[in-house]
Amino acid sequence: MIDFPALHPCPNGQIWNGNVVQAYDILSSLSSRARILLDREDGEDPLRLNILAREIDDNSPLLEGMGAEGLRQDWVLEAAISLALTRDTLVGLANSLNPENGLVFKIHPCQPSIDTPI
Repeated sequence: MIDFPALHPCPNGQIWNGNVVQAYDILSSLSSRARILLDREDGEDPLRLNILAREIDDNSPLLEGMGAEGLRQDWVLEAAISLALTRDTLVGLANSLNPENGLVFKIHPCQPSIDTPI
C-alpha cells in the first residue's frame, strides 16, 4: 500500500477551490481509514474490508474531476495508483479470509428475456 500523496500547491500562488479540497479530503480519508483497518489486529473482518474497498471504487471518479480542475497529471496518476493498490490490498485480504465467498459486493445482474417466466 502506498501513502496517498499530499495535495500539491495550487499554481500561481492561488488556493484550490472547495471542490478540489473536498475531493482530496474524501480520498485522503479513505486511504487513512484503510491503513488504520489494515493495521488493526482485530480489523480482519472481510465485510469491513470489502465495504471500504467499495467506497474507494465509488469515490475514485473524484480523481478525474480533480485533474480537470488543474491538478498535475503526475499527481493524479500517483493518487490513482495509491488508491488502486489500497483497494487491491483490502480485497485481497478479504478474499484470503473468506475465499469461498469472494467479494461480498459482487453483483450478478439478471437479464430476463421475453421468454423468461417471472
